Amino acid sequence: MRPLFTCVLIVASLAACERQREAPTPTQVVETASTPANTTTLEVHIDGMVCGGCAEAAQKALEGIDGVRSADVSFEKGMAKVVCDPGVSADQIVTALHNVEMNGEKMPFEASVVE
Repeated sequence: MRPLFTCVLIVASLAACERQREAPTPTQVVETASTPANTTTLEVHIDGMVCGGCAEAAQKALEGIDGVRSADVSFEKGMAKVVCDPGVSADQIVTALHNVEMNGEKMPFEASVVE
């Protein structure tokens, strides 16, 4: 009986996220603040976020990377701004986002670093 309960819980969670989903709007990300010395700012496009909880999970994953000083994820824009040490690679960022889990389920995030 437990697997059925887990399945129902996952479906209910995804349905709640779907209700909060808004159509993405085209945006242009503009650098407005100066970056601290000896850091790099990377802009990351993230597809697959359906709610604010997804953005929080993505931000937590990015902030968990060694060398990332800050991450600001916007669900509405489908973008993240990551301030990191120069040694942090785009592959590390993309891999961290591909491995995001919520409620024990891998999220369908697709990410790419904007160049």
